[in-house]
Amino acid sequence: MRLCRFGDSRLGLVEGRKVRDVTAALEVFLDFREVVYVVLHLSCDGGWRCAARASRVLRPGSRFLCLEFSTVDVPGLDRLYDMFSFKVIPQLGKAVTGDAESYRYLVESIRKFPKPNAFAEMIRAAGFSRVNHQTLSGGIVALHSGWRL
Repeated sequence: MRLCRFGDSRLGLVEGRKVRDVTAALEVFLDFREVVYVVLHLSCDGGWRCAARASRVLRPGSRFLCLEFSTVDVPGLDRLYDMFSFKVIPQLGKAVTGDAESYRYLVESIRKFPKPNAFAEMIRAAGFSRVNHQTLSGGIVALHSGWRL
């Protein structure tokens, strides 16, 4: 996640293995006007807690964005994507890192994440306004947006 202080040219890279690590880092940068939140796989309360924490740390006028793997909605592409996800990604992970299990877990956790409409409702429930989402690449990913007003 890259963070840039509004009106400041300094960029910082924040890495966190858990939601609390990332949101704690965000609290340092409370004067953002936009923060991009990329959630690869989040199992805490199905994503609601992540949105609630983002709502808590973002100042009024800030925007929450989440680019998340989603549900493929193109017939044929869904089967091809599943085959690639479950057969190829773990083997690529094993070839590059020596660890196929972590990549198998990643693919499985993507399937457990809430569907776009359900996640949009979670973002609304967390207190964001003007919430919307758009699926991209045949539904492979979804971009969610909400404003803290």
